[in-house]
Amino acid sequence: MKLKSITFLLLIFCFFNSCDSNDCEAVVCVPNATFNFELLDTENNNILDSGVITISDISIIDLANQSSIDFFRNDVDNSSIITVSSQSISSGRKTLSVTISNDQLFQLSVETVVTKGECCSVVQFSDFEIQEADFEFDDATGVYTFIWQ
Repeated sequence: MKLKSITFLLLIFCFFNSCDSNDCEAVVCVPNATFNFELLDTENNNILDSGVITISDISIIDLANQSSIDFFRNDVDNSSIITVSSQSISSGRKTLSVTISNDQLFQLSVETVVTKGECCSVVQFSDFEIQEADFEFDDATGVYTFIWQ
């Protein structure tokens, strides 16, 4: 009987000792912030979808050091959206130039902040301003729309 009690207590001790409150494997991290935009012509046709331009015609440059900012094409509801992740922008205040075939479409002034958690680090936009362009913003989709002429 004494051996069963010791075995039982040892099992309980091992069970509780194996629970680690710092176990990050079970944590789902919040995604980083994104800036999503689409490019339309004056007739509201998506110029990536229509083939007027290709993704390689678009560039996003940090004006302070002339470095390229990563972005990708994202197809949402049968429409091509350009997505810039906050993770591709180093922390601090940046002014980015978005160009199509070397013609500036707009400038984006953005500040990124890294929030470090116990299990996750998340890069967020703390300040965000679009300059030198007219645009529309869709609250439902979070997509900015620019007209390219």
